[in-house]
Amino acid sequence: MVPSNLEAPVGGEEAFHEIQTPSPAITAQNAWRKIDFFLLPILVVFYVLDILDITNLSNARIAGIQTDMNMSDSQFSMIATVASIAHLFSSFPLSIALRILGPHIVLPTLMTLWGIVTALQGRVPRASVVTHSH
Repeated sequence: MVPSNLEAPVGGEEAFHEIQTPSPAITAQNAWRKIDFFLLPILVVFYVLDILDITNLSNARIAGIQTDMNMSDSQFSMIATVASIAHLFSSFPLSIALRILGPHIVLPTLMTLWGIVTALQGRVPRASVVTHSH
């Protein structure tokens, strides 16, 4: 004997399943809402940090890093060129790595490696160490 609160509604068994099963449109809408509210802010922060990283070398020049490290204009240009080329050529392989390994592995790894590189940049005593000029 089935308890009365578990009996199917008047429309029959089919109506019971239609009421209980969410429609695909509602599930897709919920998924997009979750992406909009949780993933997009994180991606915006990554994008802003990327732009700050790209403009950071120019800001450092304005702040006087070229004078502090006794860099010539050609040395500073070479450093800026190497940084720009590295940024440009790393975009495509990173996109492939994101697809193969997934963002849960690639993004934290990149953030950790970039933090290490940034921390080690503070240990450079003069421009000739980076540009190999005497």
